[in-house]
Amino acid sequence: MLFLTVILTKACDIEVRLKSETEKPFQFHLSVESARYWSDRVIVTGKSVTQPDGSLSNYHVFHVKGSKCDDKNWHLFVWGLKKGTTLSSPIWKITDHQKFKMESLWFGLFQWQPHIYVTVKNNLKMYIGPRFGVAWCENC
Repeated sequence: MLFLTVILTKACDIEVRLKSETEKPFQFHLSVESARYWSDRVIVTGKSVTQPDGSLSNYHVFHVKGSKCDDKNWHLFVWGLKKGTTLSSPIWKITDHQKFKMESLWFGLFQWQPHIYVTVKNNLKMYIGPRFGVAWCENC
């Protein structure tokens, strides 16, 4: 009989999968100081759409690996264009910021990639979920 054991570890191997549900342009940035991970600011200019070949446009994956993901907070930022500016002459302002602690779970012999989905909605606010294979703490 095969048993699935879940053991919390101090290691980190998590994908953050960014999707867009807005036509409004925005920037996204992710930082995990304890894992020494800082993403570049990604500019997204449309909705995530499934292409004929099955791939997604405007879909970004950030793979965070480190030894101590949960020691400090994760920070996710969304910037929107300031009113009256355009992509050709942008001035960005933060429209959403979320912080939390998170670490990956280990699933024994299974090779499932722990991940969270981050979806940016039309109001340029983030929706976090669904999540798989991660321990999550928002106010700790």
